[in-house]
Amino acid sequence: MKKIVFSVTLTLISFSIVGVICTWAVPIMVITGQVKGNDGTLLEDTDVIIKNTNKETQSSQRTFTGNEAGTFDFTLIDFTNQSVADIGDQLEIIVKLDDGEIIARKIHILTEDEVESSLVIISVQVGGKPSISSIEPSTSTVNGGMTVTITGNSFQDGASVSIGENAMTEVNFVSETTLTAIVPVGTTGTTDLVVSNPDGRSATLSQSFTYTSLAPVVASINPTTGITTSGISTTINGENFQNGATVSFGNTKSKQVVFVSKTKLTADVPINEVGEVIIQVTNPDSQVSTQLVAFTYILPEPTISSLVPKSGQTTGGETIMIRGDNFQNGATISFGKIGGIDVSFVSRQEIAVISPKAEEAGLVNIIVKNPDDQSASIEFIYKEPKPQLIWDINQDKTVDIFDLVIVAGQFGKEGESLTGDIDKNDIVDIFDLVQIASHFGTTTESLAAPPIGDNRIAYLRNALTELKVWEKSDPDVIFATKLLRDWMVANGDIPMVAKLLPNYPNPFNPETWIPYQIADASTIKLSIFDVTGSQIRQIEVGYRQAGIYENQSDAIYWDGRNKFGEPVTSGVYFYMLQTDDFSATRKMIVLK
Repeated sequence: MKKIVFSVTLTLISFSIVGVICTWAVPIMVITGQVKGNDGTLLEDTDVIIKNTNKETQSSQRTFTGNEAGTFDFTLIDFTNQSVADIGDQLEIIVKLDDGEIIARKIHILTEDEVESSLVIISVQVGGKPSISSIEPSTSTVNGGMTVTITGNSFQDGASVSIGENAMTEVNFVSETTLTAIVPVGTTGTTDLVVSNPDGRSATLSQSFTYTSLAPVVASINPTTGITTSGISTTINGENFQNGATVSFGNTKSKQVVFVSKTKLTADVPINEVGEVIIQVTNPDSQVSTQLVAFTYILPEPTISSLVPKSGQTTGGETIMIRGDNFQNGATISFGKIGGIDVSFVSRQEIAVISPKAEEAGLVNIIVKNPDDQSASIEFIYKEPKPQLIWDINQDKTVDIFDLVIVAGQFGKEGESLTGDIDKNDIVDIFDLVQIASHFGTTTESLAAPPIGDNRIAYLRNALTELKVWEKSDPDVIFATKLLRDWMVANGDIPMVAKLLPNYPNPFNPETWIPYQIADASTIKLSIFDVTGSQIRQIEVGYRQAGIYENQSDAIYWDGRNKFGEPVTSGVYFYMLQTDDFSATRKMIVLK
């Protein structure tokens, strides 16, 4: 659109009218002028208003048409014989369009010559109507204070800018297309931007600027550390918190946040990994804190519940199992001021160490210290050593089958420091076995032999198998083999003879377990036949040690299917167990 630019030329004339009967001087002002654009076009039918702001007087008139198009004339008379205008009075000339829009405004201060001569010529330049294209940035917090740049057209030096009802400060006229200003304090929400030129013309950019709430600020937290398993609450101090804010510990959100005030939140510390994380508060309006306030996760401190054993000899060398919780890999163990030997991290609940030598018997504290310097302690008693038997290899105070097994396990080995080398001739042989057997049952004190666990029974079975291999090439090993075998039979760990036992349940549908026992280690297989004698299934069990296999965990399992994977029909079936030197058959019934 073409800019419309106007100029107004006014002529102010004062004169006196002298009466015929008497002399009476009345102040009169005649004002004439023109309204025209920069292109010289005279504008018809525009309103011109003349105000004397000092006298609080005002006159208005429309510009003429026809031959006198764009001109106007005012005659101001003051019948009170007061002056129409004085030196220094401020005249305001306003030009309006038909719709009431002000297109020109100018302030003129009357001079002495103008008042005395009663003639004032004023030129008013009417600029184009301003327009706004953008404001950058277009958002600010309610605190304001941000400098923004406003772009558009026809801006004038001295223009004012407002956001909503709030005037901007430090408005700087850069050019007709650019202004800068500082955003005032406001309230949250989106509002209009208005630029008003000194000539009275203005432009509005609707809903163009948005005030946002202040971002939350995290100043401090208390406490600043906690264990990885959490269970504690922390207080967050700062500013601009909103009801409904969330709190994150690194990448993990707190499950419970309580809004106390704009300056305080409480939050449950979530479970997390060891290390330092940044606390971040996010308000419901998505404003996020950016301060680097950290919370440090540490592992729980270790606890000790028991020692096995609770005491040891001053000679050291015993394995001590320490049980508790929160042990860390890399923990150190000391016995008083003396470091433990060969610390072995088993799990978070268990750690092992070999006791060091002690100068004297007495009470010391075993201290477990994690790599993060957290520690726990428990009392340990050092005792003077008692006389030991050279045949008691495992030092359990009794010469028994376990010592025999140790020798059997090292049988034939050569070298120094072999525990099974009783006679110290650098080889474990039949003479070491004979010494153990000859002192079998000898004790250092009247104590019962310790019970045998499942793992030891398995070890004994393996040892018996190894001895039987030696037995074939060395008749002297027969004694050790017979001694071990007779003891295990008497103890019920292996049977005297092999047996195929009744399956259970029987009758069954669709599955059953077939128990058995073997007197010697052997390869096992089970064959299943129907009443016609046809083999319908063969189960390769594999190599098994001598023993009793009765429980579901070690008995032979049949799922009631043939070799094609099909369920068998109801009826009588036969199952045959085969070992290296034993075979037996029994009957079972499938009932559907």
